Amino acid sequence: DLVWLDFPSVLGVVKHILHPNIHYFAHDVVSQRTSRSLTKKPINKEIAKVEANLFCKLKKIVAMSHKDKLLLEQMNYKGVIEVADLGVQKVGEVLNCIPIEEVVDKFKDRKNLIFFGYMKRAENHWSIIWFIFFVFLKIRKQNPHIHLWILGLAPRPLLKLIGKCISNVHVAGAVSDPTLAFQKADLSVAPLLYGAGVKIKVLQMLEAGATVVATEVGAEGIESHKKLHIVNKTQFGKKILELLD
Repeated sequence: DLVWLDFPSVLGVVKHILHPNIHYFAHDVVSQRTSRSLTKKPINKEIAKVEANLFCKLKKIVAMSHKDKLLLEQMNYKGVIEVADLGVQKVGEVLNCIPIEEVVDKFKDRKNLIFFGYMKRAENHWSIIWFIFFVFLKIRKQNPHIHLWILGLAPRPLLKLIGKCISNVHVAGAVSDPTLAFQKADLSVAPLLYGAGVKIKVLQMLEAGATVVATEVGAEGIESHKKLHIVNKTQFGKKILELLD
């Protein structure tokens, strides 16, 4: 007999539950995510204190990585911590989406980069905009055949406008299953600047056989992999050009 809580958004209800065996699946550690946010960083100590107090009411936490397990221990959590076996990550079915074959058919005679994620999320939206203006435009000057394909649900109007105004940037939106694109593109990228926790999309890319270039945030909690290249954001473009050469 236990109570199972999933996602940080429901953690707050734990203080209202009188049960001796509450288990929680920690998709990420909220205070780590807010420590990377310009707007929330000033109050991060208070957020961490609240989160740690809520953790005290849990008997067991299932973390997504050994890195998160260590972080929970550093927050003085004394209960049981288990690291989840994430296994093979599959993409859910999306209605009214573009068949991925339509995207892949346009790859011919180009150097193709893939970014995939739920584009309504702020960390995905602002990270890819940073990538376009501070990395992609620079590497496109050196190799005009490089194209960036942004796949994923709910791209914001600003991103759609950028896709229309900047050549070689394609905002495809929702696709049936990005796996084929991961396999056929030259590189997949995860240039995330903030957020926290294991990025399932990066696991999906690697499982598809893609070569992935990621920031430390993008690769957070993922075990070393021969096709995963973790770079500082200042070296992101250089690594892409090096791998495409």
